[in-house]
Amino acid sequence: MQIPLKPVVRNSGGTAAAKSTLDDAVATELDATLKKIISKLNYLDKQIETVKKQNEWTRNQLQRLEAVILTAEANLKTQSLTRWEGDEADLKLTWSRELSGDPYIRKVMEHCDLKGKRVLEIGPGYGRLFKALKQIVPDFASYIGIDLSTARIQRLTDQFEENGRVRFMCANADSFSLDEPIDVVIFTLTFKYFYPSFKRRWGTLNSI
Repeated sequence: MQIPLKPVVRNSGGTAAAKSTLDDAVATELDATLKKIISKLNYLDKQIETVKKQNEWTRNQLQRLEAVILTAEANLKTQSLTRWEGDEADLKLTWSRELSGDPYIRKVMEHCDLKGKRVLEIGPGYGRLFKALKQIVPDFASYIGIDLSTARIQRLTDQFEENGRVRFMCANADSFSLDEPIDVVIFTLTFKYFYPSFKRRWGTLNSI
């Protein structure tokens, strides 16, 4: 028994319409996506500009801060030099009481025998370390004391200088030089007052 087949009619117009509708939908979605991407890119551009402005502000602030620090360091150094180039009373150098240099020299002797040594002192003040050195180690080879204060150097020279073996010089620990070798450098209550740091002083001492 044969079943009659119905002819299939292709609706080309409907397919084309459906395809057109799909293309329109895709195009609309792509357009919306592109707009979102462009919007995000514009937002990122604005953020980048904001960050650039913030970085510029930060750089300006850092430059200003650096200038303030440099000025403060220069002022502190000037104040320090002015103070130590002056002529403070001896006891003001050690908190209004006279201190002995004996404990310091004895502690140095635990690590380094000063007999026969050429000794340099940075900032001898009123001579307390030198007096202790002379009493405890009288046979040191030579001693040089350098200080910023002309008045203190004159008093120390008048009181202690010995025919070339002991002498005092007005000099700055930043840049002084000696025409003779040194074995030991001593100092106390001195380096903490160097502004802005004592790095340069170490360089000067290492070159002696």
